[in-house]
Amino acid sequence: MTAAVFRGVLGEANVKARPTIMGGEDFSRYAQGGVPIFLYWLGTVEPKRVEEAEKDRTKGLPSMHSEFFAPVPEPSIRTGVLTMSRAVLDLAKK
Repeated sequence: MTAAVFRGVLGEANVKARPTIMGGEDFSRYAQGGVPIFLYWLGTVEPKRVEEAEKDRTKGLPSMHSEFFAPVPEPSIRTGVLTMSRAVLDLAKK
């Protein structure tokens, strides 16, 4: 399972289950043709902003398609490359 790979790379506390959502990504269409797909959420917001949003649910965090979305480049890019690379390497050995 890819989540287990992520836990091994990032630590148990840094990998969290998310509830199922009705997303609008058309990326799932690949699966209709038999192509295996995988979508995961990569935290890219300053931890302080996440903490504030968790304390006050009315403050929510902007989605990645919002003009208010402001990812922190480091460590977001490094973490994304690391996790996706490890996921691909794990799947390639199967």
